Amino acid sequence: MGAVTEYSGKNLTSPADILLAFMGFESALRAEIGWHMIFGIPIEAIGIALLWAPPRRIRRRVLSFVPGAATNSQPPRIPTWSWAAWSGSVDYRLVPFAAVANRQVEWEFDSITLKSDNGSPEEVVLKVDTSGWLTNMHWHPSDGLNKSSLAFNVLSMSTFTVPASSFTLGHFKRRRIPLATLDHRQIRTSETLIFNSTPWNENQLCGAFFGPENFDKDLDLSRCEIISLAQLTSKKDTFELPKTDQFQGLSIEQETYIGGEDADRCIMIVLLAERRVDGEHFERIAIGKMCVSAFNGEVRERKGVNLV
Repeated sequence: MGAVTEYSGKNLTSPADILLAFMGFESALRAEIGWHMIFGIPIEAIGIALLWAPPRRIRRRVLSFVPGAATNSQPPRIPTWSWAAWSGSVDYRLVPFAAVANRQVEWEFDSITLKSDNGSPEEVVLKVDTSGWLTNMHWHPSDGLNKSSLAFNVLSMSTFTVPASSFTLGHFKRRRIPLATLDHRQIRTSETLIFNSTPWNENQLCGAFFGPENFDKDLDLSRCEIISLAQLTSKKDTFELPKTDQFQGLSIEQETYIGGEDADRCIMIVLLAERRVDGEHFERIAIGKMCVSAFNGEVRERKGVNLV
């Protein structure tokens, strides 16, 4: 995953060259361990590979249409679930590799289907490995992969979602915190705080999203869903949820209850996704971590989600 951090931060003359620049690494990975890549995402590790997050602000990568060029010569349509669809550095420290390897992560779905939004009936189903030393990390394709399947741009899964309109978003400046009290690797300038907006928990801080700069300014939350990817169980303070005392302008009364002092923490890893005009597909806006009680306290629903 370190290669993604390296390549995502590159300044390219042509934004469309991002996948071309990554092809050397893809070839080496396939030769070494036989893995396949789709838009810069390793298919056999697709679960953890979707958990990329920006440490700083990112923006959508603009791929210019080339007038007069053949369709197959145009820049590829990179889906929003791939880091390559965004300009700016990303990394995988939000959910460390070791947490998945140590079985601290439970996926909210047991399969992912890759398909195309062009109406083709072809698809590839990926199922998570539930045995062996790569438990929860390795995903097996149902059928052999071919050249066309490596261009599928729709990622489909059945998981729990809640309406994003059940929450409000906001930005607050961080206080200066002593190094000994917080893992500063988890602090990201791309963060947007999540607050509960239900009458019985109004204005309680319950998590944070990490995404484009000021994405919440013009975002219509009524068109958005919060999509559950995984539950992460860890000892207290191993994975830091935002706290009110870390930000200027927030009071302790806004803190969400998350359990006793000695309790294990269970954190939701979620996506904020916006519904497209077609009503069938969603685009990834941001990734986040939330208090489980806040997510489960809403009217959650398990349904099929198609990300493009």
